[in-house]
Amino acid sequence: MLRGPELQHNIVAELQKERALRSDLIKVVANDSAITLSGDVGSFFEKLAAERAARRVSGVRQVANLVQVKIMSQDVRTDKEILKTATNALRSLAHLPKDAINAEVVEGVVTLMGFVDWQCQRLAAINTVAKLYGVKAIDDQITVNAPESSKLVQADIEAALERCALAYTRMVTVHVNGSNVTLSGRVASWSERELAKQAAWASPGVLKVIDHMTAPL
Repeated sequence: MLRGPELQHNIVAELQKERALRSDLIKVVANDSAITLSGDVGSFFEKLAAERAARRVSGVRQVANLVQVKIMSQDVRTDKEILKTATNALRSLAHLPKDAINAEVVEGVVTLMGFVDWQCQRLAAINTVAKLYGVKAIDDQITVNAPESSKLVQADIEAALERCALAYTRMVTVHVNGSNVTLSGRVASWSERELAKQAAWASPGVLKVIDHMTAPL
């Protein structure tokens, strides 16, 4: 597995491909497979994009995101303006029940509260608010509470893994117990491990994903 300078080089290259941020603002330090990101960006969405890019790189096992969000003057919004925009944005999500999630804003930090049926609804809410002007951070207090009538279909989750085109897909075993999904077996890299977990989380009814997968050291 790549470590140190080589891994750092690959992460910088991946950051440069990320259109959502200015990669020159991000400093990358690699300590074996543990990565630290620092620097200043103009939005919370850029901070998230930097971490996602780093996690995509093979060999990365841990990311400490120390990037600071410093809103540019033209993007500054009052808490009242952010709240209004966030509320409207959440209500515009077609697959999210109306008023399922409420928001509070204090000094640019948005707290999201409420109950949703699926993990994908929670992630959609977070990603939507993260893109709004003036948002410095998100305090996620959303609870995923799948209906008791929901039944996970193992075949659906296995199909989702196939769609990810993972090199070791057939070596990943899916076990369903109620609303909990356990993934075990071997994947080709730590980035594939993240993709496998994301695929499982995207299935309706999932409340917990237990990761027993292994990746090359």
